[in-house]
This record gives sequence, C-alpha cells and structure tokens, in this order.
Amino acid sequence: MEPKLEPRPGERDFLQRLEQTPQLEAIRAERQPEQAQEQVKEFLRGLQQEIESLPEIKHEADLHHTPVANVSGILAQALQLAIDQNISEGLKFLQRLGASAYLLDSYHDLAAGHFYRVLVEHHRITPAS
Repeated sequence: MEPKLEPRPGERDFLQRLEQTPQLEAIRAERQPEQAQEQVKEFLRGLQQEIESLPEIKHEADLHHTPVANVSGILAQALQLAIDQNISEGLKFLQRLGASAYLLDSYHDLAAGHFYRVLVEHHRITPAS
C-alpha cells in the first residue's frame, strides 16, 4: 500500500468543492464514498500531470523560479471550474486566492491554448468567428 501523500497546494479546496457537486453525488450513488473520492483524486492528479508536462508551463515556471508542482493544483482547480461552469468562474477563483500575475497568465495560456478545445466542446466559451 502506498503512503498517503499530503495534498498539493490547491488540492484540498478543489476536493472540498467537488464534495458539494451533483456529479459526485451521482458517482457516490453507484460506488462507495471512498471509491468516489479516489476517482476524483485520480482525475485531479491526471489534470495536474498534464499541466505539469506542458512545455509552455514548464518554461513559465522556470522564468518565475517557481516549481510547476507548486501551481499545478491551483491551475487544475481553476480549469475544472471553467469546464464545469464557465471560464469566468475559474478566473474569479484565482482572484479570490489573490493569484499572482504569473498564475493568471498561466491560466490564460491553458484556457486559450491547451484546453481551448475542451472548453469549446463543453460550451464554456464560444470560438471566435
């Protein structure tokens, strides 16, 4: 059995927010709560790993002398809000945290770049004509 890891920055708030979402209730209805929570954590880990693997995010982190692992959890939460609700909610989340210009720029880079197609497909943004 793997040792339990402490949540990365941003993970705890993200998991608390997911605890209150209707999607998680649907998952819980089909599975045990522990399995549902593990599925949510696995999704978050996957999203963070994807963010951490992006060359543009690594480059920005190097420029700002910040380990990308320190911001990937927060960016994952903001993107999850953008996918679930709309892009403005992700931005509001970052603003409530007092996010640095670096985090806001990284969020923009992810939303307008790597995750753009996902946001369009989920009708969270409308593509420019």
